[in-house]
Amino acid sequence: MKRNIGDKISEGIGVPKETIMELSKLSFAENRELYIENHKGIIEYSEDVLRIKTKYSVIKICGADFRISYINQYDVLVEGIFYSVTFEH
Repeated sequence: MKRNIGDKISEGIGVPKETIMELSKLSFAENRELYIENHKGIIEYSEDVLRIKTKYSVIKICGADFRISYINQYDVLVEGIFYSVTFEH
């Protein structure tokens, strides 16, 4: 498999690729909790639709009973019931 420059640098200096390339990292706890690292802001927020900007795309989450449990400049934790997650480029 061909590796890009971000992979090579990450491996060489021991820093996660997400940090070097400013990639967002999504962590799910089933369909009830979503933790996003490296977000660039919330574009849309309602009880059933959430759109979050990242460096390379917009993450659109559809579901129900959304609530933002934690947010800071880099990370956001969303709770609710998730039906779908799509990436808009």
